[in-house]
Amino acid sequence: MIAHQGGARGRDNIAAHYQSWFEDIPGALIVENLIEQDGWLALEWTCSMGLKGCDTIHIIDGEIALHRRYFDSRTCNDVKAMISKEATKSSA
Repeated sequence: MIAHQGGARGRDNIAAHYQSWFEDIPGALIVENLIEQDGWLALEWTCSMGLKGCDTIHIIDGEIALHRRYFDSRTCNDVKAMISKEATKSSA
């Protein structure tokens, strides 16, 4: 797994981050597992193109204090290659 770099602060910036991130990945997001305990969330997901990942989120006083996203690097590279092939086909 590889960690996603960067981050967003504030409700509007976080919402915009997620919207743009999921617009870049075609297909549906499938929640595989969601665990919540003591202010921590772990969200394991797969997109319909096969990309797999996990987000961990720490909530303190109703706000996101920490967020990390991890990807399966192999499936990430496979999906990037698929998207690149589709872009090449559509521009030809």
